[in-house]
Amino acid sequence: MIVTQELLLAVGGCTTIVQHLIDTGYAGLTRQQFIDKMQVDADADVHPQWWVSWAKTFLKNGTAIVFNGEFSKTNRFRISGLGVNDPTVIYLTIEDARLAVRAARDAQHVLEDWMWHIHAKYKFGADGFTFDAVTDSEETNPGHPVDHYATFNPTTGLYEEFLDFTASKTRMIELMQLRQVAIDAGYYIEEEVQQINDPEENPSGWIIADIGNALA
Repeated sequence: MIVTQELLLAVGGCTTIVQHLIDTGYAGLTRQQFIDKMQVDADADVHPQWWVSWAKTFLKNGTAIVFNGEFSKTNRFRISGLGVNDPTVIYLTIEDARLAVRAARDAQHVLEDWMWHIHAKYKFGADGFTFDAVTDSEETNPGHPVDHYATFNPTTGLYEEFLDFTASKTRMIELMQLRQVAIDAGYYIEEEVQQINDPEENPSGWIIADIGNALA
């Protein structure tokens, strides 16, 4: 792979850094020559050491491999998202990866079920109040009228107060749906790509699988 300015920008290079590298003799090098020169220059304090780490990571990732245009897919997949305990697990079919990512999503939703609840605040005594959890109906504590209802908001960690149960439950459902959408958006499937016709190393890397919604 010959490193070009376009490749460096494609894999997430800062335009200022990229221009500096091109101006100081990095254009036209192979990937390994580029990394080796960057290490030599970093050791000589020409630029920071973290630039070397960046080059090692981004010039050998899936984006760089695909950008280069000569690659094959290995039919190996992995998943990411909340509840994925070991993101290094490899799946050999896209169907298995989809099943795994759905299972992780479903487990995360179950884990967060405790968040979705409503408390009723009752008058109790002359000046006191007491709270009872209510979920499906306007349950009351016999002899003690409800003062208001409170919906737990897990984002703030606080309760939002409402005068009637319907408004409180509507807010709970809204918060739950927003949270579920946010959770679902964090799941994705990656597939491995292998560069071909590379005399240096034929590296492999990972890209987001082009399959649409990973949970579909």
